[in-house]
Amino acid sequence: MTCHEGELTVHGELATLRFERRLAHPVAAVWAAITDPVQRGQWLGATTIADGFIEMTPNGPPYP
Repeated sequence: MTCHEGELTVHGELATLRFERRLAHPVAAVWAAITDPVQRGQWLGATTIADGFIEMTPNGPPYP
């Protein structure tokens, strides 16, 4: 399944959700927003990353 929201691929009981976006921010700022837990929480909502899995509780993007 592919649409402007993302691409969903299901293999048995595992699902992969892939997003691609062009952001008007420097690469370093975007990388920090993904890798820094505090910033990631501000951008994506609460996240837990463990054992190669990401669990997210989205709260919406920090932009209009």
